[in-house]
Amino acid sequence: MNIELFHDSLLNFAGHLRPPTRSPFIPLVRLAQSHGVEVELRFYSAEKRREAQTELNPLQPRILLYRRSDGDGVMTLAPDNEHLLTHRERFSIAHELGHFFAFRKYGALPVTKKESPQEYRKQEACMDHFAQSLLVPDWLAQFWLMSVSGTKQYHRMI
Repeated sequence: MNIELFHDSLLNFAGHLRPPTRSPFIPLVRLAQSHGVEVELRFYSAEKRREAQTELNPLQPRILLYRRSDGDGVMTLAPDNEHLLTHRERFSIAHELGHFFAFRKYGALPVTKKESPQEYRKQEACMDHFAQSLLVPDWLAQFWLMSVSGTKQYHRMI
């Protein structure tokens, strides 16, 4: 499926997933679970680098995060242990949620590099944009931009 057909709608949907408060933190594990998606942290000791992925099993969709470790193991994440995640792992959850919602709302299956390198890059960029929209609301981006520019107007935004 052509990503351009639903790119903007998916980004708009990301904004609606945010809590109604102006908190800069979004509980991603709780959000995933509220949509029936389990999040697993998988520890591995092999040399090969592993990426996060989404399993779109209709009975139990899952987001799998991989973390290099001295030993192998699996930990199903609960909202209370989200603090154990790195910033990169949180971004990966948001990115993989993009794949989940693109499939759930638009029927878009993830494309592999092997299938279509160009479509793969477009889809991955879209999922990164989804993650950005979910993790960094517009008001927070504006606040940050104004604060680093030295503009005093940012005080009015909080």
